[in-house]
Amino acid sequence: MLFSKKDRPAMPEMDAFTLSQQGGGSDESNARIAQLEAKVERLTALTESLWTILIAKSNLTDKHLMARLEKIMELRESRSAPRNSCTKCQQKNPMNKAACLYCGAPLPKPTETQESPFNF
Repeated sequence: MLFSKKDRPAMPEMDAFTLSQQGGGSDESNARIAQLEAKVERLTALTESLWTILIAKSNLTDKHLMARLEKIMELRESRSAPRNSCTKCQQKNPMNKAACLYCGAPLPKPTETQESPFNF
């Protein structure tokens, strides 16, 4: 199976019980962690179920899924990359663009001050 526990990235098991034993949080936060763990487990099972249905009904393979996953992860990463603000329309653009994607105006060349953590 594509989503088996043995194939997941190695992460320390930190369930709500473990955290409470280590003094790692309040009862409320431990309960929230347990809820989130249950949701992740359910979403994982749902995703695996949907994928097995797609495999059965189409010519898709795990290779197709992994290729699409890579593209999606790249897209998400690019969305969180630093942005260059247009001086004309104030829209944020990828740092590698010379012109604004929204209004077409030339974008200022990236500088150290534009990469400041205080630029929103």
